[in-house]
Amino acid sequence: MIINNHLADITVDDKGIHNNNVLPTGGSFLSNALNLTYFAAGIACAVMIIVSGINWIVSSGQPDKVKKAQQTLTYAIVGLIIVFAAFMITRFIVGATG
Repeated sequence: MIINNHLADITVDDKGIHNNNVLPTGGSFLSNALNLTYFAAGIACAVMIIVSGINWIVSSGQPDKVKKAQQTLTYAIVGLIIVFAAFMITRFIVGATG
């Protein structure tokens, strides 16, 4: 029974009732949420890089379309760098604080 398995994770002592890993802890929830956010942002940056490349190719040499494609590419690369930096900073902080 699923209920019995979850009840086995609950302990009672003189300090109260304790739930032993039935629900995710705050740290693991935050870590999972950040990882999902970084993954989604990385995918979005990759898609924008591909889209800007396609726009550049189909611009037919028109200066305004080429410039727009270059700007999109620049912004996507800057966004990817920011996402990577945020990922590294959070990993450093998590590693430093244990």
